Amino acid sequence: MKKGVGEKERKLSELVIEISNVIPRGKVAYYGQIADILWGKYGREVSAQVVGWALFGLPPEVVENTGWHRIIKKTGEIATMKLGFKGQKQIELLELEGVNCSGDIVDMILFGISTGELVGLLGGNK
Repeated sequence: MKKGVGEKERKLSELVIEISNVIPRGKVAYYGQIADILWGKYGREVSAQVVGWALFGLPPEVVENTGWHRIIKKTGEIATMKLGFKGQKQIELLELEGVNCSGDIVDMILFGISTGELVGLLGGNK
C-alpha cells in the first residue's frame, strides 16, 4: 500500500481487493455494490466514492493481481477514463474478458453481477 496509509485504510483496501477478486471474468460490479457488501458483510460503512479511492490508491504491483478493472460506476460508465491511460487499460482488460464496452460504457444488464451472487461468491450473507 502507499506510504503513509494507516491500518484502517490498508484493511479497507484489502477487503475491496478480496471482493474484486471474486467477481467472475466477463462480469462487472459497481462501486456502490462493493460499499453495500462492506457494510453488510464486514460492518464497514463506506461510500461508493471511498471504494473508488481505495482502488485508486493501490500500488501497481497489487493492481496487476486483482480484479480492480471489474468495478465500475452503477451507470456502466468507466470512471477511470478521467485518468487517461488507466481508463484505457481498464477497458482493454474488460474486453479481453469478453465484456463489450461501447466507448466508456458497459451494459450493466448484460455484464453486471447481482449483489446476491457476489455475496454468495464471498461465501456469506450480506
